[in-house]
Amino acid sequence: MFFSLACLQSINPKIDIIFLLFVLHFILLVGNIEPNPGPDENNISSTPSSVRFSEIDKSISICNLNIRSIRNKLEFLNNFTDEFDVLAVTETHLDPSVSEDQLKLDSFNNIIRKDRNNFGGGLMIYVKDDIGIVRKSELENPFDETLWVEIRAKGQNFLLCHSYRPPNADTDFWARLNHAIETAFQFNENIVITGDLNSDLFNVNNNKLIDTMDLFNLRNVIDKATRVTDKSSTLLDPIII
Repeated sequence: MFFSLACLQSINPKIDIIFLLFVLHFILLVGNIEPNPGPDENNISSTPSSVRFSEIDKSISICNLNIRSIRNKLEFLNNFTDEFDVLAVTETHLDPSVSEDQLKLDSFNNIIRKDRNNFGGGLMIYVKDDIGIVRKSELENPFDETLWVEIRAKGQNFLLCHSYRPPNADTDFWARLNHAIETAFQFNENIVITGDLNSDLFNVNNNKLIDTMDLFNLRNVIDKATRVTDKSSTLLDPIII
């Protein structure tokens, strides 16, 4: 699935032309990566959703993955270090007792993380050593598991919002997310949203995430299921631009 510059600009007119060149083509790789070797894939919550932004010889690729405890899956993540520039991970299940030195991957020494104080949850963003990353904590709030960072790479910069919304999150989550996005556009019109928002984009009825995308002229670029069971196929791990 490919979008031309004109299509991208019609989808989101707020994106400037430089960023449009940067995302001239995005390549969807969902389902093309196998953990080899790696942990039992039944313990991985989702199929990696990923996107590659390109401008001729420049490119940056992002992988979005719900991993359900990162400590025993570092070898699994190391399989992706040659494929991606940014790894956005949800449900890390970490606490402050785990140091960043214990979590580093090959060529990924820049880590931004947000741990939960009790069991479950947690976020982490890895970026390759040659990519700049700055946390934008002014866009975050104390109620939600959300990380905002600015990523600078290959002459471009954009804001990345990485979020985990648990199934029992309060309904005000969406209002807080909308406020953060509105504020973020004042800093940078180029925004990417990743994570696990527990909102199935295959279900278009009364979908708050779709409402948010419509409000800001954003679109999800992942069109395949990221969670597949014997009984259902859902798209819970989007990459939104």
